[in-house]
Amino acid sequence: MVRFVVSLLIGAFLTAPVALAQDQEVPAIDPRAEEIAMNMANYLASQPRLSFDWFVSYDEIVEEVEKITYIHSGTMVLERDEGFVAQTEYGNTYRDFYFDGKIFTVASQNEDFYASMEITGGFETLGVIVRERADSVVPLWSLVSRELPGKIMDKVDGGAYLGTTLVAGQAVHHLSFSQPDYDWQIWVSMDEETPLPVMLIGTEHGKIGWPQYRAYFSDWNMEPDITEGQFTYQPEEGDIKMSFPAHSARAADNQSE
Repeated sequence: MVRFVVSLLIGAFLTAPVALAQDQEVPAIDPRAEEIAMNMANYLASQPRLSFDWFVSYDEIVEEVEKITYIHSGTMVLERDEGFVAQTEYGNTYRDFYFDGKIFTVASQNEDFYASMEITGGFETLGVIVRERADSVVPLWSLVSRELPGKIMDKVDGGAYLGTTLVAGQAVHHLSFSQPDYDWQIWVSMDEETPLPVMLIGTEHGKIGWPQYRAYFSDWNMEPDITEGQFTYQPEEGDIKMSFPAHSARAADNQSE
């Protein structure tokens, strides 16, 4: 990925006018690429409510030899001052995530269990608290957090604007950024009023095999219909309430079977 990004950067520089190459120093981070990325981040962070679908594939390197790809998909509905719900598919199971501003719940539709905990601080602290207290991850939390504008360019030391292209028929900007151990590319809608992410690819070039993370986003809606009680989990008869440590252990056992 490093060679790829370097080649892209060199290619972009070589195609610039000769006068620019002679008279001006080319910045490590293309201002246009940074501006588009920041506009996207600010737009997402400013939305009081939203919903979208996503599909993720990611690699794991087995014994430093074999690269295995896993998939994960789902939907999210968010109302910042009220809560969110995310329904996901992972392997042969389901994980649903609920947060009503006070209670965070992870539930499994097909395994009939759930685990809940109280959360203070609202959605913006949810991802950190869940990671620390439950050793779990809130799907795509960082993408829709209000903290995104302050973090998206953190540790970025190189960036390029690679022009425009089509993704599933949608016109998008193609951006590439590099960090010390991580490179990422993002494709952002060209609509200036709604600069939404369409696709994201990250590469851990500091690891053997250069594993990648790939995310695809669709069906963005900034005015989703939200019903009363949508963010609160209601267990069904027979559902088993578990603690988060037990939930983590059971999830690990299921994946190893």
